[in-house]
Amino acid sequence: MCPLLWLVGAVFLFRPPAPRAFLAALPLHSPDECERRVAAYRAVEEKWSKRCLWAWVLFVCVVVVVVPGAVMAGRRA
Repeated sequence: MCPLLWLVGAVFLFRPPAPRAFLAALPLHSPDECERRVAAYRAVEEKWSKRCLWAWVLFVCVVVVVVPGAVMAGRRA
């Protein structure tokens, strides 16, 4: 289940930023605070999306190495 969730998490890295109309509707105190909060949220989202992407890439690399190795080891036995 984790590799599928890593793939879903990595998708957030490639989505566009939220539209301005959506940001204006947020119940915050000022436009500056809205921009600050959204920027902080986006930075954290980007950090975790990159981690998910790296985890997915490493998982695929391990599968590409292990599965053929297991198949070849099974044929030798």
